[in-house]
Amino acid sequence: CLWRSLALMQKVFLSSQDHPPSLCSSPLDSINKISLARCNDDEQVCISDSKIIVPASICKSSDQITCMLSFLGGNQIHIREEATLEYTLSEIPAGSYDLTMRICNVHLKQDPLLFYVNNESDSVGIASIDIPYTVGIWKYTKPIMVELTQGTNTLSIIRKNSDFGGLTIKDLTLTPSAESRLLLS
Repeated sequence: CLWRSLALMQKVFLSSQDHPPSLCSSPLDSINKISLARCNDDEQVCISDSKIIVPASICKSSDQITCMLSFLGGNQIHIREEATLEYTLSEIPAGSYDLTMRICNVHLKQDPLLFYVNNESDSVGIASIDIPYTVGIWKYTKPIMVELTQGTNTLSIIRKNSDFGGLTIKDLTLTPSAESRLLLS
């Protein structure tokens, strides 16, 4: 009962917030940049310890997504209703990756998110990302296998049902899978 009350207060608070666009004012073109030196800059895709980190805040925005400052530094997004998040990546080496998302969830039940990769030619695959109950702390989702092709790939995350409250996402992490043995430079 206490967690439900806290979640409802959080929902009321977040829905009443009107964040200025300056919190997430990076141009969408920055999504194609890879920074090897500045992984703490939340406005760019970066590589750290051979992992590709995609900040959640650089997705194409909509009214259902609120961008806000994160206690971890940089930005995070909060999804209140049904929404689609899209990330366009053009300089990532082709291969198999394990994808995880760093999330915060205060609701016992969440419907899984749908995930698919759409490269320049066609849809590569679709998967379901289960959302764990994180008791309001940052945790990673279980990894799903993602196959990226040469060229531009669009990662799409779709939230179909919003009956279970909001969900906060900090970033997505792509780790080369053991099968592909990629060396990122």
